[in-house]
Amino acid sequence: MSNFIVTAAPPNPNGDLHLGHLAGPFLTADIVARALALRGHAVSHVGYIDEHSSYVVRRARELSTDPYTAAAVLGDRIETTLTQANMRPATVARPLRDPSHDRRVHEGFTTLWDAGHITVDSEAQVFSCTTCSRPLYECEIRGICPFCDAASDGIYCEQCGNPQLPTGLIDPRCTRCGGTEITTTRHRRLILDIEPLRPQLREILTAVTPRPRTVDYLHDQLSRPLAPVPISRLGNYGVSVPLPDWEGHFLDTWFSGVFGYINAADLDNRRRRRFDAASPWQDEHVDVVEAFGFDCSFSHIILWNAVALLSKWPVRLNYLSNEFYQLDGLKFSTSRGHAIWGADYLPTTSSDILRFYMALTGPETRASSFSENAYQEFEGRYRHAIGELFRIATADAGPEATADVPSQVEAVVEQCEQAYRPHTFSARAAATVLTEHVIDDDTLRRQLETAGPDARRAAFEALVRAFHPLSPYWTTQQLVQLGRVPSIDLDALVRPATAATTASPHDPARTLTL
Repeated sequence: MSNFIVTAAPPNPNGDLHLGHLAGPFLTADIVARALALRGHAVSHVGYIDEHSSYVVRRARELSTDPYTAAAVLGDRIETTLTQANMRPATVARPLRDPSHDRRVHEGFTTLWDAGHITVDSEAQVFSCTTCSRPLYECEIRGICPFCDAASDGIYCEQCGNPQLPTGLIDPRCTRCGGTEITTTRHRRLILDIEPLRPQLREILTAVTPRPRTVDYLHDQLSRPLAPVPISRLGNYGVSVPLPDWEGHFLDTWFSGVFGYINAADLDNRRRRRFDAASPWQDEHVDVVEAFGFDCSFSHIILWNAVALLSKWPVRLNYLSNEFYQLDGLKFSTSRGHAIWGADYLPTTSSDILRFYMALTGPETRASSFSENAYQEFEGRYRHAIGELFRIATADAGPEATADVPSQVEAVVEQCEQAYRPHTFSARAAATVLTEHVIDDDTLRRQLETAGPDARRAAFEALVRAFHPLSPYWTTQQLVQLGRVPSIDLDALVRPATAATTASPHDPARTLTL
């Protein structure tokens, strides 16, 4: 058996999660973690909430509150939604509540600084808003991506994934005042120069296992010089730069994100004792599977592997990116009210069926769409098929019962197991096989009706295990009844829903009604 850490890209606590969010990295990471644990591997499914993000500051201003309250309350909301969807990692780190996060970021930064890998650009150019009299970074500036002409913030383009140069956006505007009187200014920034690592990064690329579009993206990025990566900014919120005379400078969360993963993995290991190593992320005997949206490809694969090379950690190779999940053919949009929020929708349906449907229709390699009408129709088919499966599993066998498990069951289970492996992972492939052969076709069920009790029980258990990563709640109950508890880590596999949170336990004096 092997050791695995499984992660999903850390969510910004600037709002609740809609179905487009849930169908991406969160569902992918949860399915991977459950499938690996079910096969007996040691699995640490961890995450953290990006509470230091600049998006929190912008959202707090929109809600007329402070960033600490917004991060606390909206982070609680995200955790609740993930729990309702049965997707919450076993350990979720909250940086504003646990100082270990900032300590880990500072330790990682200091190691790179002391080794000379981080340098100072004393005349770095940045956008500046004339009206607000302030420099603009990341979500504080919005314009047109010069690479693909899509609308983009000043970090990574959601459409093409290219990192934006600090003053590269076309027709920029300030997202605070909406003003277009944008100039450039200069101030010192900390820089990570990763261009010297490009040959090594290209070698790593030959071994990674991301989606096809991400492979093409990486080949394109690494075929030309890599621009230096600014890792600090002026401000008053976030993880401070731990250097003398750098007060008022804060570290970028895209740079520090990998240290957030390391800290979450350490916290989980101290709590659940999964691995022998004190810091499992840095242990070459622990594999890591990372799930994220395509637009995070640069940070997760190029930037964080550059940090790993400089820090002398093992490089990581298992990447599962996703495209956009749309609603009725259009991108989810909070400003247009075109969204289905997880906290609103999950109490009205079965998380097992919704998870399965999102896996079946999910955006693994191309944009796809959620249709509520199609989902409601699928829900009826799913309930009927699973009900029939239960009935057959518990029914008396006929006089001509066979002793063998139907070969079709074995074929379905084998295809699902192949789809759940990290190197060949496809939740959509597993959901498609189960839909075609168990939900929409009664041939397999008719074969089961002719099987003897032992063969029927064996077939039923095999199908339950095939369904389990996609629909964990009812299948966990069945595995318990089948006496398979010793081989399953229930703490990592099933987490019942909790009530919604609208006040912050971090500071009872701070409340926020959304």
